[in-house]
Amino acid sequence: MRRNIILCIGTIMFIIVGIQLIKDAINSRRYDFPLDHLIENKASHDNELIIKNGDSSRRFSLREGQYELQIEYESDSDYTIFLSLDNDKSGTIYLPADGESASFGFVLDFPTDRAYMTFEGGGTVRVKAARIISERAIFTDDFFKLGILVFLYLLFIYYTYKYKAYNATEKFVLVAIICLIIGVNIPFYLDIGIDYIQSRNAINIMNPATRFGIDTRAHLLRLEGVLFGLKDGQLPVIISPNYLKENGELSFLYPDLFLYPSAILRFFGASISFSYRLMGVGVNIFTCLAMFYSCRQISDNDFLNVFITCLYLFEPHRLMSVLDQGAIAGMALPYIFVPLCIAGIYQILKGNDFGGLYTAVGIFGIMQSHILSLILIMLLFLFILVVFIKDAIRKDMRNAILKTIAISIAMNMGFIVIFMYYWYKGVNTSDLLWSYEDYVMSPFELIINCQSRFLIIMLIVASALLYLNRKKNTVQDHRLAGALIAYSGILLLLSSKVVPWEFLFRHFHFVRMFFSYLQDPNRFYTIAAGSLIMSILILCRDIELSNGIIRVCCISACLIIMPGIVTEYSEYLSAQPLLFDEVLGDMNSKDQHDYLPKGVSRGIQFNGVASLSDWDGVESYYYKKKGTHIVYTYSTDQDNVYAEFPLLMYAGYVGSDENGRNIELFMGDQGRVCTYLCGDGEKHTIYVQYRVEMIFTILWIISLLFAVFILFRMIRKLREKRLIIYDNE
Repeated sequence: MRRNIILCIGTIMFIIVGIQLIKDAINSRRYDFPLDHLIENKASHDNELIIKNGDSSRRFSLREGQYELQIEYESDSDYTIFLSLDNDKSGTIYLPADGESASFGFVLDFPTDRAYMTFEGGGTVRVKAARIISERAIFTDDFFKLGILVFLYLLFIYYTYKYKAYNATEKFVLVAIICLIIGVNIPFYLDIGIDYIQSRNAINIMNPATRFGIDTRAHLLRLEGVLFGLKDGQLPVIISPNYLKENGELSFLYPDLFLYPSAILRFFGASISFSYRLMGVGVNIFTCLAMFYSCRQISDNDFLNVFITCLYLFEPHRLMSVLDQGAIAGMALPYIFVPLCIAGIYQILKGNDFGGLYTAVGIFGIMQSHILSLILIMLLFLFILVVFIKDAIRKDMRNAILKTIAISIAMNMGFIVIFMYYWYKGVNTSDLLWSYEDYVMSPFELIINCQSRFLIIMLIVASALLYLNRKKNTVQDHRLAGALIAYSGILLLLSSKVVPWEFLFRHFHFVRMFFSYLQDPNRFYTIAAGSLIMSILILCRDIELSNGIIRVCCISACLIIMPGIVTEYSEYLSAQPLLFDEVLGDMNSKDQHDYLPKGVSRGIQFNGVASLSDWDGVESYYYKKKGTHIVYTYSTDQDNVYAEFPLLMYAGYVGSDENGRNIELFMGDQGRVCTYLCGDGEKHTIYVQYRVEMIFTILWIISLLFAVFILFRMIRKLREKRLIIYDNE
């Protein structure tokens, strides 16, 4: 009876939300610009926005399609709106003083994330409404939300019927995991920002804004880069065509594999805001599930496993990476895979050959998400290898290590080959070099900073457990936990001025280069947090947990993690929006300069305009740029005239003429693609494009398929283990 009531209430709630989503989906062919956010530092009054000469709108993003921009206004003089869609497409809308509305139709055959309007004229113009009308849905968020809603409803039905068959522990785990996932994702689906409170819309569930984090804009550009690269025909995406005013920049040296699911959503019309927030929710969910799964490989006590998962999920530095830092596709991703690495090591030390797969998957995930975290986890492996050097020389242990290395290389071969190819081709990475002096903390700052304070507390707790349980744990558990604690302590010290950084930087070039690329020493905390929390799990796995101990641990954990939760949630929710809704935002108002061609500096004025060395001596008939593809038709009777195209020159660009013959490309003074024109006076056509080498595509796909195969083997092994436990019960 109770179950039926729950099903009825839940079904009604899902239907109400579904009806609202269907209503929004029907209206998704029309987008009304929010006047309060259309122009920075200008708010609407009485539903009118007063605009003066020179005002520009925020940037907005649109997918390919046919659109009409409509403006309703009042003006005491003639006005003109210059609409910039990208470097090749633009338009003009005239607003006569005696008019009330104006419109402009345009077609996009390639998506844009840099469109904006500039208002020019005398006096002022009162904009009453500005909207975009499309022949199809401008964004398909509501359709994807409907799909997610149906999926959640099916899960709701499944677990409602399954719940009664669970024992007390299984019920606790299910409810706890759901509560953890809901709690950690509050900022992504519940917008309670200051500006919404002031506008009497204190809680916005259906469409929260994406708020500004230090790296949010960079990761939004990376996400768009994958989308534009896929539409450009690249697989994998190596050049992001939307970077640097559409000159295109090498982006592959930032691992982008985990951006592909969100980019595919964008491919089918989802908005950048929805795709980015869904990625953040996904990172939180998979971090929770991966940690709990990893805990189960070490401990059979699910109460302890949930407790450890909670500590890890709400660890302040992880929250900072996801929210305040906005590094969802950077520092936040390795948190999913660090526990798998340590659980794999634990299984290998226990003689379980299958543990190598856990470690290999962990290495794969970290390599495909954050290179600096990969270096730190590899140093941890080396540290553990030294501690267990006697065990490592055993044949079974040696075979397990070699198997792990082989599987890791096979899963990452496609990425490694392309990465090394372009790294040794030469790139300018000077913009990645930062000064450590602004980031290393004094001992006092370590204590007052909520992120480092959490690690210090965990370090003290883990060290105390290591001492108290020295006679209770097995030798292997004790040594592994000790190694994890020691390595975490070293990483924590490296983020402080306790280490003589000035001396090391002055005398050791390697130290200076590595830590300059590291930029912010709190990047150490990703590996340190995972190692410390997993060490506590290892030390406590055999402890009998009474109700009193559980209550004390839960209260202590709340006291430890609550300051970090409050700090990071409040900082994120009080930050200004970067994306206000599905269309409007300022995500493309800053350029990336991370991996420029060798010899090209960020001081060059990047623009999206093609150029000729002699404008008077060339007659141009046709020019079109679409991503990295350029078509140019011309005639000239002069020699040594060259054309410079708005594409940064990297290995992989090829050129041909109308007969399919290759033409030579070279780097111009601005670091852009150049080629000499044929001076025979005839009409010729030049075709330029970036082409991914076939061997790169093949290696990348094979590596990815092998990784999927290994992942399915892990899932199958988990299922077999659960069936064995069920049969034994």
